[in-house]
Amino acid sequence: MTDAKSGARRNRRDGDSLAACTIISKNYLAHARVLAHSFREYHPNLPFYVLLVDRIDGYFDPTEEPFTIIPLEQLPIRLGLTQLVVGNTTDGRDRNESRVG
Repeated sequence: MTDAKSGARRNRRDGDSLAACTIISKNYLAHARVLAHSFREYHPNLPFYVLLVDRIDGYFDPTEEPFTIIPLEQLPIRLGLTQLVVGNTTDGRDRNESRVG
């Protein structure tokens, strides 16, 4: 991190209000597990969260995962799945929208 006043580089210690997060649907659970394990190798003291865009429905046991699950429906935001996972372009159109004209 760079200090705004001096421009000097400051180092953060693990646990200084930092966390990691990824957004998945449950069919990408294996990817989130690998990411969490890799992240923890270098940042063992930082929390890792997974925002789950669909329901668990008995597909896995969240207590056995190497991260904290946050169901999307618990967040106070109202975005569509495509907006949240894929993101929007700066002009507000979905990246997958084709340009006309």
